[in-house]
This record gives sequence, structure tokens and C-alpha cells, in this order.
Amino acid sequence: MRTIKLFSSVVALMFAVGFWLCESTDAKDSTKQISGSFSGSSVTTGFDFDHDSSTDQSGDLIAAGKQNGGGAFTLRLVNELDPVPGTGCGAFPAEGCNIDGVTDGCLFTVVGGAGAFRFDASGDISTLEITGGSACINPNSASGVLPPFDSTYTQNWSFNGGSGQFAGTTGSGVVTGKGQITVLDQLGHSFSWDNGTYKGTISKP
Repeated sequence: MRTIKLFSSVVALMFAVGFWLCESTDAKDSTKQISGSFSGSSVTTGFDFDHDSSTDQSGDLIAAGKQNGGGAFTLRLVNELDPVPGTGCGAFPAEGCNIDGVTDGCLFTVVGGAGAFRFDASGDISTLEITGGSACINPNSASGVLPPFDSTYTQNWSFNGGSGQFAGTTGSGVVTGKGQITVLDQLGHSFSWDNGTYKGTISKP
């Protein structure tokens, strides 16, 4: 059975305009705790982050959200997911996982990803790399093998610079979220929505 394509999108750490405008010269104040939320939709795309000529798990997310002390932002992010080999998934050969009160969801691992945030007030860009994580998809819906398919996910990010006040910044964080595949064609191309929350730290040089 064809592998279900999913882009669980996921977001990375950001700041907002004026995040460090009142910063002390003390080095300890160069690292900030951040948290926020986002929502958006994604479609299948063709990125191959692990260079194995397989792009059937990659997707493209467009989202918007808001960060504490930072304000509103928009996000464009791509990533690639691969099924974890094993048994227990009810749809195709893959490791099982818990979702929607069942144990036969399908477990995916994050191969890689990248993204960029744009803060509305300044237009500054904050870039990131997705370094790990997992997703659980439930293809065993009430309609059988037809969507909608629920999903949950976690992802890890590495913050790696940007423009304006984000130039040279570094950081890390974790996103947790959920979503749903609403459309899936015969070639496995999908459309989905997702939303999530994140927490982490980010540092200014």
C-alpha cells in the first residue's frame, strides 16, 4: 500500500521587533526564553533532505502565529518524514504508535527540514533547521482508507541566524502539535492542516 505523505509542519523559535531593545549589557541577558503558537496548512513538495532519492514524505507549510513578547509572524517551512520500519501500523509496514485512543497508528521520523519566519512589524527574517522529531498518523479512519487522517507530532529545531536583529542568533526548542490530512490523491499527494505550540531559548551574539 502506498506510503501516506504527510507534512506535519512544524515551526521554530522566533523573536519579535524590539525583543532585545531593552537588553542589559550583562552576558546572561543575551539568552531569552520564548514560547508561542501557530496554525497553517501544507501540501506535498519535493525536498529530499537525506539525499536518498525519496521525496514521498516531504511537505511545504505556510502558517501564521504569535510569540510572547514578540508579536505576530508568518512562517514558510519544508521538511521530510520517513516511516519507521517495523510492524504495528494498520495501513502499511511501519512501526505502530498511539493516537486517537488506538495503538495502530503509523510512526514517522523526521529526516530533516528548514524554514524562515518573518515578523510582521519589522520584516526581519529568522531562519532555522529541523534536526529531529517524530509524527504519528492514524490512517484507520471511520471511512476506511480515505481521509481525514489525524496526526500528532513533535520536532526539534536549531536556530541559525537571519536578517536584522536575528543576524547571528542561535537557539533551540521543541514544538508539539496536531493536524489532519484532509485530501489524499492516488499518487499519495496530500493537503493537510496543523497547529502547535513551542518553547525554547534563543541567544543574540
